[in-house]
Amino acid sequence: MAMPAKAMLTTNPSQTRLKANPAKRWKPIVFHLIVGLLALVMIYPILWMISSSLKPNGEIFSQAYNLIPSRIAWENYRSGWAGFAGNTFTTFF
Repeated sequence: MAMPAKAMLTTNPSQTRLKANPAKRWKPIVFHLIVGLLALVMIYPILWMISSSLKPNGEIFSQAYNLIPSRIAWENYRSGWAGFAGNTFTTFF
């Protein structure tokens, strides 16, 4: 027994539900925006720490909002590894 051509065409139920309730369409978008914002809030301190470690000493707090240093100061890492007061970094690590 053959089915009529009209009966064979089916619509996707998820598309029908989204058209019927537009609030369901916005819910995942809002959720992902909130999650993205929270991820940015959590990652910013790590980016600030790495950026500040590469800034010259005078620039760390004078331009704290700026993540890109005017000059990369690799000597901060050199002096950190050398240590101070006779204690090297490996003493604590």
